Amino acid sequence: MIVHSLDPITIVGGSTVNRSDLNKSLSIAPTVVAADGGARHLMPDGPIPAAVIGDFDSLPQDARVRFGDHLHHVQEQSTTDFEKVVDRVRAPVLIGLGFLGARIDHTFAALNVLVRKVEQPVILIGDDDLVMRLPNNFAVSLPQGTDIAVLPMTPAQVWSRGLKWDMDGLGLAPDGMVSSSNKVVGPNVSIRARGSVLLTLPKDQLDVAIAALRAQ
Repeated sequence: MIVHSLDPITIVGGSTVNRSDLNKSLSIAPTVVAADGGARHLMPDGPIPAAVIGDFDSLPQDARVRFGDHLHHVQEQSTTDFEKVVDRVRAPVLIGLGFLGARIDHTFAALNVLVRKVEQPVILIGDDDLVMRLPNNFAVSLPQGTDIAVLPMTPAQVWSRGLKWDMDGLGLAPDGMVSSSNKVVGPNVSIRARGSVLLTLPKDQLDVAIAALRAQ
């Protein structure tokens, strides 16, 4: 393990990063780890990362120089830089920016990691929403009208309370029905599933998402 923390950690990837989102994440999780070219988002005067992890095929030269004492080269090519980080960092929650919204294949690969690496909870921040693997017992309070989606990555059964379109053992599947564009009628929302599903919320509900994962 390269980095271990008892508090949440911010991880930064090479795709587009909203500066205000990064600042919000750092206010919650000030320890930061960069995935390869994600280190450029910490240049020229951002925080020094605890580690820069990757195969370094996209790491700028100025970042190599500035962060030289924190570079951890992982040469193998069978995993993405995001997966390399998730395999080598441990924290109650990782908050990831710069992993969504660019190439579709990169986005899909990141979502694939979310459901496979169950030992390390991760929240990924996009332009408008956040996405995470649905925890075993998701029970939170959310404002009425909050957008929410349950997206199956494997065949799944889902039970929910507090949604406009609640589910009672509803069968979902990647090649079948999904629960997109649902809404909270709450205020108390509970969702559980058999199978691997992703949950999306507006990114202004980051604190709620972190608390839900830390409660597991």
